[in-house]
Amino acid sequence: MKKTDNLLAWKLLLTIDHMGSLKLAAEKLWIDPPIASRMLASLENELGIFLLDRRSRPAVLTSHAQELIPHIRELIKNHETLLTLSQSISKEKNPKRRLTLRISLPVNLDRTPILSALLDYESMHPDVHFEISADRGLQALLNKQTDLSFCFYSSKQPGLHETYVDDFYTFLLVSENFLKKHHAPQTIEELIKSPILLRYQSSPYYADYIENGTEEFKLRQCEKINYGDATTCKEMLLAGAGIAIDLNLGTVRAQIKDGSVTAVMPQWHRPVAKAHVYCRSENKNSPLYQEVLKIIVENGNSDLTSPWRKFSQQFRYLNLHC
Repeated sequence: MKKTDNLLAWKLLLTIDHMGSLKLAAEKLWIDPPIASRMLASLENELGIFLLDRRSRPAVLTSHAQELIPHIRELIKNHETLLTLSQSISKEKNPKRRLTLRISLPVNLDRTPILSALLDYESMHPDVHFEISADRGLQALLNKQTDLSFCFYSSKQPGLHETYVDDFYTFLLVSENFLKKHHAPQTIEELIKSPILLRYQSSPYYADYIENGTEEFKLRQCEKINYGDATTCKEMLLAGAGIAIDLNLGTVRAQIKDGSVTAVMPQWHRPVAKAHVYCRSENKNSPLYQEVLKIIVENGNSDLTSPWRKFSQQFRYLNLHC
């Protein structure tokens, strides 16, 4: 298939315009950055024009690409309208066909309890099917590209109904490989000189600091910062490349259990993330949605998906009532 015929390539270009960088756009669309880069290069070759000015850091859209953006936006909108209309026609012709709910779950979470419960529900309700995607956010929900979305923040956007799940805390995590090469920081002054690992700043709940009670420390003061998505940060953590600041404990549960990952600098942590699951307001009274919301809330609480309370008690981290 030519890249000019590939809707994802055009969507990538539109998302770069919205997010401001190729890496952030690739993360939002759940595409590996190298693949996204090659996709864009192929599109440029076919069109015979440059779409990305790679002399800038991060690379920005060229004037030619900016001219195309309004037309790309219309193309994507028409495609989504076409899909919605087709699904509506299909439902009218096949009223008894399986009902699909599209659910967005965070990558930075041990999703196993939620997925297991959803699979159990599917097995008992053959007329219901779940499609799981990653970190689509609330805009996809508003655009009717997803039906339910688990997010680590609270939003009062019109047209959405939110259900509280739980509070989530993250710690400053290091691996045994890191400790073989580096001294574990004990103070903020030592942390400044240590390599740290941060997730990309695209999330609405992103905070550029860690806190200890009423104290705050701006992470941009650190001398060496490596950015990545949750998967990349975990890989770099285990390789000993730095101190992971915002990895959910559930993603490294096994490593915490066997002692290959632990925390440093007790009391310091990211601001609490208040997790909620969202649906569109029009669906909040649907019996099916209420059942699925209950499943996600019951299996998405942090005692199952991110054992920070147990971890906190074990290592006496956080001055909290847990």
